[in-house]
This record gives sequence, structure tokens and C-alpha cells, in this order.
Amino acid sequence: MKDEDIKKNWEEFVSLLRSTKREGIEGLISYLDTKTDFKIDPASTRYHLNCKGGLLQHTLNVYYVMRDDFKTFIDIFKIPEDSVIIVALLHDICKANTYIVETRNVKKDNEWVQEPYYRVDDPFPFGHGEKSVTIAQDYIKLSNLEKMMIRWHMGFANVPQHDIMTSEAFNKCPQVSILNFADEVATFMLECNDGGFEKYSRAGFRNLFVGRSVTESLDMLNNIVIDGMKYKRAPIDANVDGVNIIEINNDGQMVKVYAPHKDGLPF
Repeated sequence: MKDEDIKKNWEEFVSLLRSTKREGIEGLISYLDTKTDFKIDPASTRYHLNCKGGLLQHTLNVYYVMRDDFKTFIDIFKIPEDSVIIVALLHDICKANTYIVETRNVKKDNEWVQEPYYRVDDPFPFGHGEKSVTIAQDYIKLSNLEKMMIRWHMGFANVPQHDIMTSEAFNKCPQVSILNFADEVATFMLECNDGGFEKYSRAGFRNLFVGRSVTESLDMLNNIVIDGMKYKRAPIDANVDGVNIIEINNDGQMVKVYAPHKDGLPF
């Protein structure tokens, strides 16, 4: 990720946190800015946004999903706007200062070369959601709802022995599921290296997603309209046979689609 994109994301992140007018928020912002590598951390070691600035981008993506696509549920539960910002932006601050860059030997073009990669080395292994709550509360006061949503945002991805506790948390505080699902949508629909919108669009996952609902974005992902004809996208690894699978030019980008009949229906 480019430095200018990281700078822009950080400015948005700070502006959103400040908009909550939460006492102590400046201390938390200063901590993340000067005492951690939060701004440049990856979101993961290999699966989603494992790049410089990935964690910050992921954090904002979760907020976008909650704000834009889960607004109905937020309204039903009457979750305050500042709480939406707090839980979305702070749910993964536990990851700050936990990634280190090392190198490993990789064979490319029949030659061994050193390639950098991320590895986790957590100096304070205090859990995931638990740790985010603890760090946040060093600076600001969280409501019980915010604590629950951040603590259990991993859902059943928590360690197996927590399954019963996770069920109880979802039962007692169903709002947890909103942050959990927003996190899943951001991770697996927008950011994953093995899928997601960026695989299909030169514009990248964020440009395709911003300003549209999940349903609209998925429709754009699965379909393409050229000269008034709607085509269904074929898998990117599909073999072009010129009969069932064809390639068409979509604004300079060759895209594999299922060939339509004259009436526009797929085979």
C-alpha cells in the first residue's frame, strides 16, 4: 500500500475517533500513533491484507460495512453512532506491535532469493478481543455494549473451549453478531488474497465497494454489462473454449464470461 494511501486512511481514522468526543480519545490516538506500528501493520500474516497498512485499511473496511450495509440492524438495536465508530475502529488494536518482518529463501526462476514475510511475535499475549478492550480502556471508558462487541467480535473463531461462552455472549448481547459479521464480510468478501473484489477489478476492493451495498457490489462482482448485454462472469481460472466460455473486453481489461444466447440468457 502506498504511503499516501496510508496517510489518508490514518487521517480518516483519527477524524472518526475524534468525532466520538470520548474523553481520553486524544491519548489513545497518540498512543497508536507514537507508541505502536498500528498505521503500517498488516491485517494478517498471509490471508487478508498482509501488506503494509493492511490493518488500518481493514479497520476502516469493517466500519464501512457496519455503517453502510448493516444500518438496519444498528437502527433496530439503537446502537449509538459513537459506539459504531469505537467498536469498528478499535476491535483489532490488539494486533499493534505484534508483527515482525523476517526473510526466507524462495526459489524464483530457478534461483534462490530472500523474500520478506510477516511473522507474529506478540510481546503481550493476552487474548484477542480481551486485549483490544484492555488497551482501549487504558485511555477511554467503554460501555458494556462496546466491551461485549469488541471482546467477542471473533465469534466462533475463538479457541474451541470458548464455544459455550461465545454462544452465551451472542445470546445475551446479539449486537455482537453485527461486528462479527462485518468483520467476516470485510475479511472474506473484500480482502482475502484468494478471492474478493480485488481479484476482479483493477479499481481494487475499496473502489468497487464504497458507496454501494453488499448486494449491489456482489451483483457487480458476478455480472458485467457491455453494450446493453449482461454477462455472467466465469471463474478467472476457467478455460476459454470460444463456445461456453469466452473473453470480452471490459474497458481495456479482458474478462472471462459465460457466452450468452441471442436473448441474453447463459447456456
